[in-house]
Amino acid sequence: MNKIYLLIGNDLDGIFSFIKNFSLSDSYKVVVNDDDYDSVKVIDYINKGYDVIVFSHLNTIDKRNDFKRSLESLSDIKYESFYFPYYNDETCIAPTYDEKIDKCNVVSNWPPLIKGIVNDSYQGYALYFKYKDIIVEEFSGFKNINSFEMINSKTNFRLASVSKEFIAYGILTLIDKNMLKLDDCLYDLFDNMPTYTKNIKVSNMLCHTSGLFDYEDMEHTDKQVSDNDVLNYIRSTNNTYFTPGEKYQYSNTAYVLLGLIIEKVSGVKLGKYMLENVFKKANMIDTCVDYEGITKINNRAYGHILCDGKLVMKDQYWCSATIGDGGIYSNINDLKKWIKYLRSIDNYPYNLMFKTNYDNNGNDIMYGYGLRCKKVLNKYDIIYHCGDTIGTNTILGYINDLDIEFVFLTNKGGINTELFKTNLENYLKEVL
Repeated sequence: MNKIYLLIGNDLDGIFSFIKNFSLSDSYKVVVNDDDYDSVKVIDYINKGYDVIVFSHLNTIDKRNDFKRSLESLSDIKYESFYFPYYNDETCIAPTYDEKIDKCNVVSNWPPLIKGIVNDSYQGYALYFKYKDIIVEEFSGFKNINSFEMINSKTNFRLASVSKEFIAYGILTLIDKNMLKLDDCLYDLFDNMPTYTKNIKVSNMLCHTSGLFDYEDMEHTDKQVSDNDVLNYIRSTNNTYFTPGEKYQYSNTAYVLLGLIIEKVSGVKLGKYMLENVFKKANMIDTCVDYEGITKINNRAYGHILCDGKLVMKDQYWCSATIGDGGIYSNINDLKKWIKYLRSIDNYPYNLMFKTNYDNNGNDIMYGYGLRCKKVLNKYDIIYHCGDTIGTNTILGYINDLDIEFVFLTNKGGINTELFKTNLENYLKEVL
């Protein structure tokens, strides 16, 4: 069975390099036409037993469908596409399920970084990577698999747990204004709190050493829970997993409560406070807190999951409407500004975000406030955070010593973005 390879995209350097590698084999014929596809030539090559590589204005769904119709006289043909992401290129539409292409690949400008986290050209993603003078930005896939609107640098993704660094920064603005102290205890910040919360400090909540019960384990229905529902759940508990400060245990509950603390102490709705005191500081013009069902998110990337081998939109479930632990939306343009802003911080209390903490036994928990503080190659400090929610996965971070910055956002669920850090470390092993 012969194959026809469809090259889709406007990244001409990448495409011609790709064609050059393929054409080294005598079993392939290349059809490149500046005006339109040449179906007569393709049919002739196929009938002679060749596989054919086609790059001839196939950047829209209609063009590809017309091309396939022109080859209906051929039998036993498999189609395979190669999509070449290009910076903010909305004129080129990635393949869709309706086109019934047998296999759809994506050809990244920086394949070592997305190994294992991008599977095909149906998957939507946005990538920013900076290494000294090297800057890569690429965008692939759809905001909504049903709408065919391509992702670009202004597409807003739910950040999931990458939101935590913004909430941590918001708390630190209150510290800076002497409206809150790191040693303030949870018991004093809300009414009707259980006695054990006298032992939980704001600092414990920021670095995941509070021991608070996970709200994901609370009894629930399909109705989405709010941040205040989480607060009431904690009011109903009578213990913690462990003595606060004893060890590190990641806590979404703590960050939901931190968001509520910002509102309580400031007297301002969280979305407004974050806009005025966090996002505007970094000149982030599109970033916002999402009150699900109320906030209109412009250029929104909706989450997707795999169902029977295909992506379907699945953007919400019962615990995806909370805010403090993951309810911020942003895009590549804004997140580049945020990284640069973080890298400029050197003053107290904001520098505590990047300073690792220790448990009561002196163990390094490799977490600051809202950010992980680890090392790559056992030498270079990497500051980063991943996010994981229904239909969406994210990672953002930087390595100051190497002048590296990175953001990866995908609206496909079940992707382990921690692999991005692993891929980056493997790349650095080769080049350093």
